[in-house]
Amino acid sequence: MNNPASDITHLVGTEVLIGETELIDRAVTIVADVLKVAPFLKGNVSAEVRTMVLDKLRNSGEIDILDYPHPEEPIHQTRELPRLLAHASNQLYPQLALGDHSERVSDLASHMAAAMGLPRSSINNIRVGGLIHDLGKLDSEMADIASTPNDVEIPPERKARIVLHPVLGDRVAKYFGFPQEVADFALKHHFRFGEKDGYPSQNGADMSPEVGTISAADSFDAMVVRRDKSISDAICELQEGSGGHFHPDAIRSLSRVSIGRVYGV
Repeated sequence: MNNPASDITHLVGTEVLIGETELIDRAVTIVADVLKVAPFLKGNVSAEVRTMVLDKLRNSGEIDILDYPHPEEPIHQTRELPRLLAHASNQLYPQLALGDHSERVSDLASHMAAAMGLPRSSINNIRVGGLIHDLGKLDSEMADIASTPNDVEIPPERKARIVLHPVLGDRVAKYFGFPQEVADFALKHHFRFGEKDGYPSQNGADMSPEVGTISAADSFDAMVVRRDKSISDAICELQEGSGGHFHPDAIRSLSRVSIGRVYGV
């Protein structure tokens, strides 16, 4: 595990936003909060941080969780755990409906990946990645910013803090034992294709087609659900951003058939 004493800094652009010690503590807090509503997931916590998570629960008086019996059958890492985490997200912050959002992003991105002809292994990673991409918003600060109504102005310096949620999500995903190729969907879903100035710290890195499906599906869902855009207007906005903000292969794969399957329209 990373040494907290090293206090490595995490950058967004050139600005230092979070040190390693704080990152670990906040990611561990998210994991502990998930276990408060889903204690049966304690066996899925990485050995890397299990002691820290259990100590945090013990210090907060959550003794019952520590004694919660393990499931008779282990919870499968890719088939069951991602949807259980999405459900836990809804319980922790019902006002955000993150689990519902993640389910739709996962389903739509999977349809797009299949239309792109990506291999089955990539499609499965995208399905899982869509379900866990917003785990970083289970941080109390991130949830507070994300739950601000659209008609309320957020001070720029506070709004800028939301760029931390991919860094937190990447770490939480790894703390639940997901491999880096899956955690990358949490880390990189706000990358951009052509502009290459997405966050956090894209620094000219390419956006893969796989990440492109999550990015496009995430933006589409935010448009039609949070911003109340019509399906047609949301598609047009994505098409206008193709090759700049969004991966063109992902945008070409977005069809009204797949949208209808996910949104029932």
